[in-house]
Amino acid sequence: MKLVRFDLTASPGQVRSGIYYDNRIYETNGNQPVGIHDLSKLTLLAPLGSPPSVRRFSPLADGGLAYEFLNPTILRGPLAEIDAPDFTRDLAPELSLGIIVSDAGEMIDETEAPGFILGFTVVAVLVAEDLREEERKLGLGPGRSSDIGIVVGPFLTTPDELDEEGGWQNRDWTATLRIGQGDTLATPLTAPIIEMLITASRNAPLQAGEVLLTPPARLPASPLMPADHVVAGIAGLGDLHFSVI
Repeated sequence: MKLVRFDLTASPGQVRSGIYYDNRIYETNGNQPVGIHDLSKLTLLAPLGSPPSVRRFSPLADGGLAYEFLNPTILRGPLAEIDAPDFTRDLAPELSLGIIVSDAGEMIDETEAPGFILGFTVVAVLVAEDLREEERKLGLGPGRSSDIGIVVGPFLTTPDELDEEGGWQNRDWTATLRIGQGDTLATPLTAPIIEMLITASRNAPLQAGEVLLTPPARLPASPLMPADHVVAGIAGLGDLHFSVI
């Protein structure tokens, strides 16, 4: 299934949930269907609420994984308009596969890890590359350079839907990016999903709703400028649209 959160144009501010299918939204109330809506009559929101944390992973030289924490309060949904900060001339979107944690758990092992996946989504983290280099010189982790916007969506795709397409564990994830009228860039994503879940559960318990981000794709795009429209996608998960203003 492709799960969504949305509000209706006729009654904004009331967050609803449902399932995307065949270009329509089937609203649900728990497990019960309560309505069918055309996409033209609603606004898609981020497919998850306020996560306890957002962790972005990076590979280590020894084959292990490290992670850093990002600010969960800057999460935004599809069609978000992100203010271009005045402290950078090198604003870049970094694309990751987002894994949403389904349940609390700690010290999980390889066989248990798949049961902790609620779903997958497209995530674009806006990063001031020039400021990040200055932070690194000072020995700092991600700070102001990564505190601009985290855009998530358009759907939360459950593992069972990807199982129908051959499964997610051996899937070749591909990220795509288009800025304005430019060419669509594409690159494979490194997605050590099981290892990410195991690593994240080692120091402290996982919590339901946490977001784990794969190492970001490296796409040689020009820096983002005000009025740029961005389309970020991952094969099988949909296209995430947002703009810089």
